Amino acid sequence: MIAEPPAFADAMVRSAVASALAEVAPTPESDFASVAETHWQLAVRMGWTATMIAESNGGLGLGLGYVADVCEEAGRNLFCGPLLETAVLLPLVARETGALSDLLPGIVSGDVRAAYAEAGFDDHPAALSLSPVEHAAGATHVCHLEERAGSLRVAIIEADNAAFTDLQAMDPSASVARVDVADRSACLGFVLDAPAAERVLTALHVAVAADLLGVGEAALSRTVEHVRERRQFGQPIGAFQAIKHRLADVYTALRAARLSIACAVGASGTFRDARIARVLAADAALRATSAAIQLHGGSGFSWEIDAHLFLKRARRLGARNGGTSRLRRASGDDYIDRAISAAP
Repeated sequence: MIAEPPAFADAMVRSAVASALAEVAPTPESDFASVAETHWQLAVRMGWTATMIAESNGGLGLGLGYVADVCEEAGRNLFCGPLLETAVLLPLVARETGALSDLLPGIVSGDVRAAYAEAGFDDHPAALSLSPVEHAAGATHVCHLEERAGSLRVAIIEADNAAFTDLQAMDPSASVARVDVADRSACLGFVLDAPAAERVLTALHVAVAADLLGVGEAALSRTVEHVRERRQFGQPIGAFQAIKHRLADVYTALRAARLSIACAVGASGTFRDARIARVLAADAALRATSAAIQLHGGSGFSWEIDAHLFLKRARRLGARNGGTSRLRRASGDDYIDRAISAAP
């Protein structure tokens, strides 16, 4: 058995989240629309939607470490629904802008659900089009993010003012649609300066990284179990050095990602730490889920086991915020700039 890793904030909270989600985890045969509704109602009952909202607004007022614990288990159990988009992103935008306070009670109660987009604005002066938009099914609002020259542009659109066209989703745990808005004036827009943008993106990077960590650790756990049971030449295939070494590399990558997330949510955590955590978690999750597909052999490529669900989630989340290549380049440029500035 793989040793139980430490929690980022509270082991009891993470254990409660894990126990609740384990009972409703989806399978490849699941109706994911139905699972998403079950998961969302569970999140509301358990208070996960209230995590980042202040007590004065009916929330729990918990920190980023608690968010990481919840999101890790969400990834490990393939939570279907806009948890980090609604419970993390919207409250932080509300805090930084001083607006959207009317949405906070609805976030706590689960009545507000945020779809998420990062690309898709067209050049039409009046209308706008967003595609792809994740978690479109059941969304009450669409939140669009765009990073520009250190600032963060945020657009909030009420679903009643938009037309949704369903698209085929690669990852069934997140519905996808094209969203068209005939009147751009129906879009509520904000521009966050660099410090505010970093605070919002720090939380978003940590939440995505924790989800990816959970995905990777779930894939690794399933693979270890399989290689212990699958036998060739009279012994478990896990006894072969090639497989041992590959899984050891996956385990090491996941541990490095966990450590980087712990640094990001710590008292001295910075935006740089969160960005690096996001890159390491995405790399580790992709490595773990790819290994799971290959080391399960022929069954790993089948639709009947859930290995492909974790791979698809890892790829979807790995593409967030422009993907790891852009974040890696930004981290490298930042490191070089600081090294040059510190040089005598």
